[in-house]
Amino acid sequence: MGESIPKDEEERDEAEIQKFIDGLEQKERESEEQKYAEELFKQQQQEAAKKTWHQRLSDSIQDQWWNFKDWWKG
Repeated sequence: MGESIPKDEEERDEAEIQKFIDGLEQKERESEEQKYAEELFKQQQQEAAKKTWHQRLSDSIQDQWWNFKDWWKG
């Protein structure tokens, strides 16, 4: 007849398998988040490339103004 695996060994194996599965799921989530971040970055770069020179200048001046106001509030 076949030998049975002790219950504690079986539970340990199940815990290791679950830990492995959790690790794979974590890597998959991280990969999806990375792809999403890359898509957002690419979209932002494309939008910035479409701006005219005066829109870019306006954005730059506005950023500098906000930075100055934040600095002034200190």
